[in-house]
Amino acid sequence: MDYDYVLTHGCYRQGLYQTVLRTNALGCDKLYLGMDASIEKKRFGVDVIGKSVYIQANDNFNMELIGTLKSKP
Repeated sequence: MDYDYVLTHGCYRQGLYQTVLRTNALGCDKLYLGMDASIEKKRFGVDVIGKSVYIQANDNFNMELIGTLKSKP
């Protein structure tokens, strides 16, 4: 996926749509789409199943760094 065009051309949404169409055409019962973009997936009638992950780290520097980067606008 060319990330220069993702927002302007709706590449992610189009990719999801084409994946769902192809899955239906093949007659598959399940399609595993991963763990992100729940709102986009709901638009295509996907049942979103919530998951939780718990970890224990000896050094939390990287987690604090990710938390600070995520909270910046």
